[in-house]
Amino acid sequence: MINENTEHSALIREEDKRFLANQFRKKLSKTVTLIVFTSSDKKCMYCDKAVEIIEEVSSLSDKIKTVKYSFENDREMVEKYNVKKYPAIIVTSERIRDSRVVFYGLPSGYEFGSLVESIESASMDEPEIADKTKEIISGINMPVKITVYITPTCQYCPRASTIANKFAILNQNISSEITEILEFGDEDEIKDIEKVPYIKVNDRIIVIGTHTEEQFAEFVMGATKEQ
Repeated sequence: MINENTEHSALIREEDKRFLANQFRKKLSKTVTLIVFTSSDKKCMYCDKAVEIIEEVSSLSDKIKTVKYSFENDREMVEKYNVKKYPAIIVTSERIRDSRVVFYGLPSGYEFGSLVESIESASMDEPEIADKTKEIISGINMPVKITVYITPTCQYCPRASTIANKFAILNQNISSEITEILEFGDEDEIKDIEKVPYIKVNDRIIVIGTHTEEQFAEFVMGATKEQ
């Protein structure tokens, strides 16, 4: 859906805009706000595109709002949302008012679909999750951080990131960070990653590859038992 090869035209193709606008009309219930943090740092190659993406997405529904902050100039907001790098896109709604669902890097390629699904989930009274999975995730009563490392060309990554985000939306004790490794490849925690999706739960349990929703929930529950 994302057209990254044009410098001045829209990032989302017109036919995809029509499809998304229709889908949002059907699925969005409550207002969702996309908060983007960017930087004037010239090394941030995708900061401008991150702003473009959320503005184009928000133009497709009156239930999607955008707020833009500068990593350098809006330090109070950086600290409030615990933003560590840029670009960062935080998905918030009446249900999730904090930084429980964060995309670090440009959600392009296959990962754009995960952003769309996360917007839809945040807008619902409850994200669409199987009853057994919901039972597991709802029972978590201590802080859990899920980090999913992805690339835009990984067709299996959106499933992992979408599930992680749904867990965070469902349970306020869970936070989900989706990190695009090509943009942050110099970071120590990313340098040795060879396969994606690469998932960390509380920085201890490491899961590689795609798994069912229920398996993923069991990994998350397992992290709470190690604390």
